[in-house]
Amino acid sequence: MLTGRPPFRGEGDFDTVLQVINQQPVPPARLLPQVPRDLETICLKCLEKQPNQRYASAELLAEDLRRFLSDEPILARPSGPWRRARKWIERHPAAATLAIVGMAAALTLLGVAFWPL
Repeated sequence: MLTGRPPFRGEGDFDTVLQVINQQPVPPARLLPQVPRDLETICLKCLEKQPNQRYASAELLAEDLRRFLSDEPILARPSGPWRRARKWIERHPAAATLAIVGMAAALTLLGVAFWPL
């Protein structure tokens, strides 16, 4: 409802279920840039794959929504850089492999270039 489309949208029901199982949802702000960051964080926490990463109860979700509406700091925090990197690697394994191989090659070349003879 926030962005005007569901977080997962496949060609059919089966395709949609596969997306729910295997892919991360599109962040709401990517679909609608004016979505506030805290509201996006709350939405993404609701859509976490691992149950222990979601709100433990509807009461905790309601509390975070109340805090958001009152311009108070929310209890949910955005994913840290390591977690975001892990999610990106899961979504783009080929690009991640290429990036790692490229960095290893660059470090090897730097090491060879500055190795004392």
